[in-house]
Amino acid sequence: MRNYSNLACIAMICRELRGDRVKIYSQLIKMLSVFILLAVLFSFTTIETEAAQTTNNWYWPTSVHKIKSDWPNYSDGTYHGGTDFPIALNSPVYSTCYGQVVDIKSMTTSYGKHIKVKATVNGETVYIRYCHLNGFKVSKGDYVKAGQQIAVSGSTGNSTGPHLHYEVRNSKDTYNPNLNPKNYLPGSSFKYSDPTIQKPKITSIKANSASEITIKWQKLDYVKSYEIRRKKAGDGEGWEYYKKVGTTTDTSFKDTGLEAGTHYYYGVVASFSVGDSGNPGTDNRMDLFTLTDKPKVTSALAVSTSQLKVKWNAVKGAVSYEVYRRLPGEWVSWEETYKKIADVNGTEYTDSGLDAGTTYHYGIVAINGSGEGSGNPGSENRNNGTTLVPKHAIDLNGVLDGQEKWDIAGCGTVDIYIDGKLYDDGNDVSDYYREWPEGTRYEIKDIRTNADYKYEGIRSGSLSGTVGGGNVDLRLMYTTIPRYEATPGEKTLPDGWYMIASGNNNDWVLDINNWNKENGGNLELYHRNNTTNQRFYLKYLNNGFYSIRAQHSGKYIQKQGDGTSTNANVHQWD
Repeated sequence: MRNYSNLACIAMICRELRGDRVKIYSQLIKMLSVFILLAVLFSFTTIETEAAQTTNNWYWPTSVHKIKSDWPNYSDGTYHGGTDFPIALNSPVYSTCYGQVVDIKSMTTSYGKHIKVKATVNGETVYIRYCHLNGFKVSKGDYVKAGQQIAVSGSTGNSTGPHLHYEVRNSKDTYNPNLNPKNYLPGSSFKYSDPTIQKPKITSIKANSASEITIKWQKLDYVKSYEIRRKKAGDGEGWEYYKKVGTTTDTSFKDTGLEAGTHYYYGVVASFSVGDSGNPGTDNRMDLFTLTDKPKVTSALAVSTSQLKVKWNAVKGAVSYEVYRRLPGEWVSWEETYKKIADVNGTEYTDSGLDAGTTYHYGIVAINGSGEGSGNPGSENRNNGTTLVPKHAIDLNGVLDGQEKWDIAGCGTVDIYIDGKLYDDGNDVSDYYREWPEGTRYEIKDIRTNADYKYEGIRSGSLSGTVGGGNVDLRLMYTTIPRYEATPGEKTLPDGWYMIASGNNNDWVLDINNWNKENGGNLELYHRNNTTNQRFYLKYLNNGFYSIRAQHSGKYIQKQGDGTSTNANVHQWD
């Protein structure tokens, strides 16, 4: 890094010039001075101006291939840590081997602007410095390959003219003693290794929705960018089936526009200055299903006094479903208000052990192949509430004028059977009918026929004083009302006038007009004709209850005698 000037030559030429010839040769002197300065700069043993070439895979750092043997000492005996290549200003400077740029500095003294490259040679780490530069062509962290231009030459720092100072240090990067630069140049038997390019490893993958997945991976140093590649199930097994879906400098990526419930595979490729990390390998890749769409409850049907059958639509990508039921109390949130009650592989579930007369709400969560759920289905996909075992179309334990309970049997407890399951309302109204023996009761059975429902009432015991001790089988039926879908509070019969008529002879109808709460009374069968109006009016109230108002007009014909009809049907009044 010394001054290689020979200004004495200029002085000698000037002394030879005399008189007027000074003026004549003034321009020549200037030109000669420039020539001498250039000669000084290139005063090494041999100068070549060919392009940088390689020998044994090492590259020359400059177009000058012959170096001045001034390592480790200058001619005056002082220590010199490297060797110098005389090179014109702003000439290309090349990396001599593969390595990674670990430092770039701009100093006003010492090395001036310089680059430090970390390399592996003969299995050992070394640090190579390129000094007194005028500009940089790489950045810190870049991987560089042999023969790649990394800078332009200069004369910055402790320098008296343009040249490149080339210096090699050991694994500790300590100064003095340095390593012999000749062993790290063409002609050396030393071998350098390609830089180890790390492969990014995916650390997490999460399905955000039925159409979006977020991928995250580890951060690597000195990466220019990351390329995200993806394939889906069925595309093939090799890395070549992974297609680029995005590029980022971040360490996470949201992949959107995906198919619900589909199995996707991901890998990330890191891009460095000397190339990319390539196939990340199976250990660094991850796969995941997108979430499924949200299932919608399509029906919730009461199948007994303690069971509801819930059905929902199938969604793409779901391998199973979770059934959730709302807990008692006020709504707080999906997580706090609903509790999982079952895991199901199909699209229906029968919920058992329920309380009759209670309203139940359900929501369904679809589970994908990764075991992740579709989350809160939302109110639009949950049922609005299903009341278990709603009241009958014609309720034998109905409401009189919308206020008082009315028992057509006029006896003790009314037992109601639905699909063979007993529902006991616990209501005792035997004192309403003083002339009837206690314990007389009705049983209501569900006898479905096709899409219609029929309710059959069977009276056990006698109707003393009414039909001469005969038994009456009261059949409450309708065949024109749409099938009940277990929606709470829906009325199943339209408001209107009804009668209970004999199943054998519709001319004989049940008279309810003579009964009242205070005085009791008998239910009697009377003959009707066109002028007789033995009927009662059903008006829907709520929650399955009807008000019943009786009307009796026309002349009295006769009371039904012993041994007559033993069954009766409910008919809508003509």
